[in-house]
Amino acid sequence: MTSVAPRDRATIQLRDLGELPVFGRPPRASTTLEVRWIHRGPVPEAMIAWLGPFADRVERRQDRYFVDPTDPDLGVKIRDAVRFDLKASRGSLGKLTVPGAGRGRLELWEKWSFPLHETALASADGTGWLGLEKSRRRRSFSVGDDEVVERPVDQAELPGCSVELTEVAIGRGLWWTLGFEATGARETLERNLHATVARLFREPSPDPKLLDLRHSMSYPKWLHKKLARSRAASRDMLTTETETDGPGAASWSWPVAN
Repeated sequence: MTSVAPRDRATIQLRDLGELPVFGRPPRASTTLEVRWIHRGPVPEAMIAWLGPFADRVERRQDRYFVDPTDPDLGVKIRDAVRFDLKASRGSLGKLTVPGAGRGRLELWEKWSFPLHETALASADGTGWLGLEKSRRRRSFSVGDDEVVERPVDQAELPGCSVELTEVAIGRGLWWTLGFEATGARETLERNLHATVARLFREPSPDPKLLDLRHSMSYPKWLHKKLARSRAASRDMLTTETETDGPGAASWSWPVAN
């Protein structure tokens, strides 16, 4: 629930989260179509070469996520200490299948984004928040009826589709993720995403087994899965989950939300 105060100062109120002060009145929601894969370890150099060239510099930032233990379809994050992002799942549009490249889950999301007031950061240091250090490589494309044209990444919020190849550090643990996000009118989202995937996946994947359904999930669902494992070990204290079944195996302490 959102309440608006004078001078366009607002307060975001969410269950189990409390209040976060933001600027501006509630924005119009945007709808995106996304597909993502997440793996342990650093970004493979072969993936960077396959999806590149990435002309823009690597973006480094910290995002803080609040993980609702009851709802894997809700994404709540503070982006780089300057924006509050809220996203809600609106269901699946089936599966993406690219011969020679892989398969993924197509997920529809509704999103809202607010400029964040500086006093909100103290509220994001408590139980339930988790900091993710990200190093992001990105490309963005406009999509027409007959062509897909690359554009500057600062135009990524315009209609079209963007791809990101990101390394994610949580404590001493390291993961990498590949994601596509299509934007624009609802009826163009599938076209925008499929056309961009076809443009970038023209050559066979260096390892088609990496882009499989088992590893295809959103950030909220991935973090919810990690939290569920941690809570199974201990519900009332900081717990350490140790991954031992793959490269990049590491452990971290999870702030458990009661």
